[in-house]
Order: sequence, then C-alpha cells, then structure tokens
Amino acid sequence: MDKIMQLKSEAFDIRREQERLNEQINQLEQLRQQKVQEMWIAEQQLTKQQQGQSGQVEQIFQQVREHRGFTPDQVKDAANR
Repeated sequence: MDKIMQLKSEAFDIRREQERLNEQINQLEQLRQQKVQEMWIAEQQLTKQQQGQSGQVEQIFQQVREHRGFTPDQVKDAANR
C-alpha cells in the first residue's frame, strides 16, 4: 500500500512540474513573439529612415547639380571621396 501511495505522490509531483514547465514555455513563447514583433518594427523604422536619407542625399545631389552645373557622376564621385 505504501508503494502505491508513493507512486501516486510521485505522479502528482510530476504532473505539477509538467504544468509549471508548460507555463514557462508559454511565457517564453510570448516573449519570443514580442521580440519578433519588436524586430519587425525596428526593421520597418530602419527602412523608412534609410529611404529618407537616400531621398535627402539625392536632393542634395540635385541641388549641387543645379547650382554648379556638375553631372550626376561628378557629384557622386566627389561625395565618395
């Protein structure tokens, strides 16, 4: 009889540990999803920022070409120096 009670107790402890681990898994999955979403937002912001910078650089090149009469290649060569 003691052996049966011991096994029941062990089974109960295992079930309780399994529930605890499942809760941790759920929390980690939620954290993973949150980090993926944060990464996606950061990538979108970076893309917008890069597009904005690209537009600003092109605008500067255009202004230089208009004011100085340089060709686009000459302006880009000068910018890369």
